[in-house]
Amino acid sequence: MRDTEPSRDRAGVFRPSKRPTLDQAQACVGGYVQLLYLTENKQMLINEEGSENAALLPNPVATELARSSGYLVSRAGIRGNVMVLEGAAQWID
Repeated sequence: MRDTEPSRDRAGVFRPSKRPTLDQAQACVGGYVQLLYLTENKQMLINEEGSENAALLPNPVATELARSSGYLVSRAGIRGNVMVLEGAAQWID
């Protein structure tokens, strides 16, 4: 796998080793991205319209990550692929 391709560890959760470009992030999540701050050292990029898009599969891992970080997530939960950014991969330091 090339450095520009994120590793996929669980159902629709990708963890890039380097900071993704906007185009890479949009390609991964399937649309416009929304940035969630999970902890001081961890961010998650999700599809900003994912909870309204029935074509995207539910992502229970991403939903739990968001809820455990204090985000109010709809009953539909987070849908589609997400990117979890840590360390050098974070968008905003």
